[in-house]
Amino acid sequence: GQVGEWTEARNAFYKAVELLPASGTAWAMLGEAQQQTGEDGKASLDKAQQIDPGGEIVNGLLALYYRRQGNIQLAMEMLEKAAAANPGAPVWQIEAANTVALLGDLDKAVEHFNLAVVIDREDYSTWQAYARFCITHNYKVDTLGLTAARQALLLQPNDPVLIDLLGTAYLVVGDLDSAERLFLQALELDNEEAAILIHLGQVYLMRADTDTALDYLRRAAASATDERLRSMANTLIAKNGGQ
Repeated sequence: GQVGEWTEARNAFYKAVELLPASGTAWAMLGEAQQQTGEDGKASLDKAQQIDPGGEIVNGLLALYYRRQGNIQLAMEMLEKAAAANPGAPVWQIEAANTVALLGDLDKAVEHFNLAVVIDREDYSTWQAYARFCITHNYKVDTLGLTAARQALLLQPNDPVLIDLLGTAYLVVGDLDSAERLFLQALELDNEEAAILIHLGQVYLMRADTDTALDYLRRAAASATDERLRSMANTLIAKNGGQ
């Protein structure tokens, strides 16, 4: 499941519930895998809740189910239960932040992110999620977003994903020199990553250096394994007179 092989994960969780029919976690994970493969999954989640109504994973995955259904209030109730079951897990505060953000309450979302980083200030992935939130919503990127991105990179140096993230924060606030420097540094570590190449293309488009931008964007389109990134690169190429 962690690597996106959800069909294999679903098959494994079917076997898990056969071997551990009284495990709420196994049923909850089956329900998540079923949703990821196009099934409803609610019956498995209901079974999980019946077995372990106060379980961390059970309530956390129920929250994700209800969020997908658009029932934000019930999703938040489940996340509160998950957090109560394991107060030391930042993930439920992160999910709560992402959930309330769907209602447009970005200030409340930040409160949850602040709780998440207090729980574990040494977890780079929490700071990474915080920075991505600020960038995605264009919310206080010049303060909170940059701080979170810097802290993530401080905790996980030489990670091209985090270097690219910090560069993206600088790109959003208009510091093109810092953004370019970081994107080039990230590219040295992962020279065919489409997201980094697209970001470099965007830097040069903002500088009106179309030829250099198109070179990076063509490389991005050629190397992208993610259809979304390939489409983004091709769209930028077409919009700027390239082929």
